Amino acid sequence: MLSVPESIGQLRHLGYLAFMTRYGSDSRLVLPGTLTKLYHMQVLDFGNISDLVFDSCEDMFSLINLRHIIRVPFREIRSIGRLTLLRTLETFEVREEQGCELKQLSDLNQLCGKLTILGLQNVESQQEALEANLADKEGLRTLELWWNYDERAELKEKEVQTEVLEGLCPPKLLESLTIYCYDGLRYPSWMMGRHNGGPKYLSTLSLHCCSTELGPELGGFCPHLRSLYIFGCSWDTLPDKMEHLTSLKVLGLDRCRNIRSLPTLPQSLECFRLSRSNEMLTSSCRTVRDPNWEKLQHVPEVYVEGLPAGNEGLIYFTIRA
Repeated sequence: MLSVPESIGQLRHLGYLAFMTRYGSDSRLVLPGTLTKLYHMQVLDFGNISDLVFDSCEDMFSLINLRHIIRVPFREIRSIGRLTLLRTLETFEVREEQGCELKQLSDLNQLCGKLTILGLQNVESQQEALEANLADKEGLRTLELWWNYDERAELKEKEVQTEVLEGLCPPKLLESLTIYCYDGLRYPSWMMGRHNGGPKYLSTLSLHCCSTELGPELGGFCPHLRSLYIFGCSWDTLPDKMEHLTSLKVLGLDRCRNIRSLPTLPQSLECFRLSRSNEMLTSSCRTVRDPNWEKLQHVPEVYVEGLPAGNEGLIYFTIRA
């Protein structure tokens, strides 16, 4: 356990404070309330600290000149909306408690780099999602959106997710978007090319454990898309018009147990990866002159791996480069 002395509050002009511990160690950090007197603090780096204890978490975020909060070891950050100069916030978790609402992000328009938003199942309407004001955070380049997986989600919950994702329109310069456990009825208009806003230069799209299938309008959303990764999604098919993704270089499918055939793939594709997916699809991609095999013949690099039935410990590969 590391304990910071109360006398740290006397370092009134301190601008950078980092805590460095041995990598992999289980370190607990105790911070005194006097830390709130460091009004000139711009960078707090918690390094490899695994547990943080603070007398008053709300008071810590009265440090209104903070620019960067790095590797904070907890997700429940209350009233962070007061830190309007903040540029680095790696993770924000939406909770039902006061001060942890999604609207706390509203005025944090100087955020840059990567932002992960957890707990989106706690957002109840499109209006709440709009209050996050993501479209105005022009410095963001990577965005991750997380829902909790619920295989028993009812229609009303699916409708709410649909409206929430519609309201979480990212900035136009976003480069990478990852969505986890989305179970809505459809993808938003800004993602289907039917919206004036939204990302214009997205290069990487990753979808994890999403039940909702992408529509044929995907090409309108992703003219610059270079990498598409689909993990553990319960889809039956891939979008029909994938050949319109004329910038796509990499397509990865992992644990897609229901997809049995490939659509026509873009001529730009340079790498195709298939792993732990439907046995029929895996086999057909390895079988000469099979329609799925034929659709991969223009791709320079093809990687196929699967788990044969009855032998879960064996992984086999087909590699063509």
